[in-house]
Amino acid sequence: MKEQKLTVTIELDRSDFLYEILGSSFYYWEWWHSVKYDEGYDWNKYPDSNDKKFLSLAIQDPDDKTERKTIRKKVSVNDIVRAYEKSGYKRYSDLDAGSSDFIMQCVFFDEAVYG
Repeated sequence: MKEQKLTVTIELDRSDFLYEILGSSFYYWEWWHSVKYDEGYDWNKYPDSNDKKFLSLAIQDPDDKTERKTIRKKVSVNDIVRAYEKSGYKRYSDLDAGSSDFIMQCVFFDEAVYG
């Protein structure tokens, strides 16, 4: 008999979730050119509103063969949540730098471009 799949929605602490994703995702790969938090925020301090843009990212333009051109985007907590949901990861507590990078690329490009 084939195992049936089910989807379970969980509720968790926003800070725990974001800590796992933002803690190391930008520090290991050369395609991240810049990560800058708005004043008052950092990788474990977030805005009260999940819709507020608080994190400015700059990543290498995948269409630029010189690898010098940068694309910039400012993101919110909800942008990260949507990318996580789309990414297919199921257990936020098992995220490592590679999976977090994948999710943040999905925030930026709507898919993982580098890998």
